[in-house]
Amino acid sequence: MQDLGARVLICGLGQTGQSAVRWLQAQGGYELSLWDSRKQPPIPAELAAMGQCYFAQEAVAELVARCDWVLVSPGLPQDLPLLVAARQQGKPILSDIDVFARVAQAPIVGVTGSNGKSTVVTALAEMARAAGIQAPAGGNLAPPALDILDPAAECYLLELSSFQLEHSGTLPLAVGAVLNLSPDHLDRHGSMQAYAAAKQRIFAGARVGLLRSDDDWVNAMTVPGRRLSFAANPAADYSLHDGQLWVGAEPLCATAQLRLVGRHNQLNALAALAISDALGWDRAACLRGLEQFQGLPHRCEWVATHQGVTWINDSKGTNVGAVAAAVDGLDGPLLLLLGGQAKGGDFAPLVPLLEGKLRKVLVFGQDALSILEQMRTGVAVERVADLPAAVTRAAALAESGDSVLLSPGCASFDQFSGYVERGERFRALVEQVLA
Repeated sequence: MQDLGARVLICGLGQTGQSAVRWLQAQGGYELSLWDSRKQPPIPAELAAMGQCYFAQEAVAELVARCDWVLVSPGLPQDLPLLVAARQQGKPILSDIDVFARVAQAPIVGVTGSNGKSTVVTALAEMARAAGIQAPAGGNLAPPALDILDPAAECYLLELSSFQLEHSGTLPLAVGAVLNLSPDHLDRHGSMQAYAAAKQRIFAGARVGLLRSDDDWVNAMTVPGRRLSFAANPAADYSLHDGQLWVGAEPLCATAQLRLVGRHNQLNALAALAISDALGWDRAACLRGLEQFQGLPHRCEWVATHQGVTWINDSKGTNVGAVAAAVDGLDGPLLLLLGGQAKGGDFAPLVPLLEGKLRKVLVFGQDALSILEQMRTGVAVERVADLPAAVTRAAALAESGDSVLLSPGCASFDQFSGYVERGERFRALVEQVLA
């Protein structure tokens, strides 16, 4: 990294920015400037002492002029005045993923998509353990990428968001994968075309590009390297059909052997298998690891079954595509709980997916009225005040054989610190209402 210069301006001091401060300080020889738009960012005092701090400073052009290059956190937009000034002054702007790729001494896998990327990366980590391979995982899935650098690593597994990819250059990946694409973060990217373009950046330097061929947005992407496909039809290189995971015409694993819930998770398992094959990992060992993988908390997670009613926590379903995947993977009748900050999402496409399997949609939170208006002409939908009210109302409506699915399709920050707190609150509310 010294070829870029020793004076580094770290832009944004969330978890990613803090990991960059720690890593650069540990390397030695760098003069660090720390910038954040907040007057009091939640950064430990000992970390702040590692550089010169500039919190809520407006004179960014002068600050940029004193650095050699900028390391930017993913949550910051491209039109941030500091980044505009850096581009105007010709200062290199790198993401933490760019830095990671420059110094990593093992092959890197990058996984992106609107939904399922955390599940695929974690499944790959389980498969690596089963195969005896040291494969640290991180990125958008905590911990940050720079925190997982390890001389003993044989492979790195990174979950990459559209924000991270938007800020990154050409990444030299062993495998890059795009799992699916549905409207998300349009408040940041502005259009589906721009969102797809950010996701497609994962393929630019990848030796192998894996994409879902029955997703029109993904299938249209350009893959400069070797192209592999997966899908829910036999035409793909890796396919899901007839209750089996297949490679070509060879059945590999019955879906009944998997512990993952839902068809969308079976496709996630298929993607993980395709990536492990592309890396040359032992397939038998990987299949053993995959069959033991139980999935992740807050992602179609079973919570309870009481008097014939099953309660499912999919709090990580923060966009409409995630809701569609969860609904598609479950049989009805369903009580669906939606709500929070919709991020510009269009909920109308859920209506035909719910036909024949819905008892009622309960909407809550900041954008409840908007969601209700989008769906009310096609399904039974009711607005409630908040998540506790939604759980109480669902308990009153549910009948034996029903599933109550929290898959909000929205960000949670109107009422919670994140999807984890929302999911944990849902679990606690279910316990209370069933007590």
